Amino acid sequence: MIQLKLHPLDPHDDDQVAFLFRCRTHPEVDAQLFSPPPPDYETHRRYVQKNASRFYLAEVDGVWVGYSQIDRKAVKEVDIGFVISPEWQNRGYGQQLVRCTLELARSLISEDQEVQLRVFADNKRAVHIYEKLGFREYERAEGIVHMKYSHPLPQNP
Repeated sequence: MIQLKLHPLDPHDDDQVAFLFRCRTHPEVDAQLFSPPPPDYETHRRYVQKNASRFYLAEVDGVWVGYSQIDRKAVKEVDIGFVISPEWQNRGYGQQLVRCTLELARSLISEDQEVQLRVFADNKRAVHIYEKLGFREYERAEGIVHMKYSHPLPQNP
């Protein structure tokens, strides 16, 4: 099995920032995200430089295949999100990215904090992956499923 690795985003590395921009503005990706894409590259670059600690790039064999984001929303909550670039989807990287990001998020928070995410209800592939890795739905409203991590991280199969 090819191993996916997470790397903190370097906001001064133009290749990394450009990859994140391409992912974020891809029509297939944008349709699954909750905030609108940046209007232009310069706006994106400024945002990333202010918020770089939130982003992690997913690398497989020297190639960026996606990214994840970890946001501390409140004292007791941490939200995580994931994107596999469309050209790299359907290769098993999504599950690896969720697992790696969850491990990282759990290492950054205290035991009393919860790891949460939200996903559009019609994104059934993502919901399935999240459930398989231990996330459980706690709320559903307006087509959005809110999930919390509720189990020890499953071992690799």
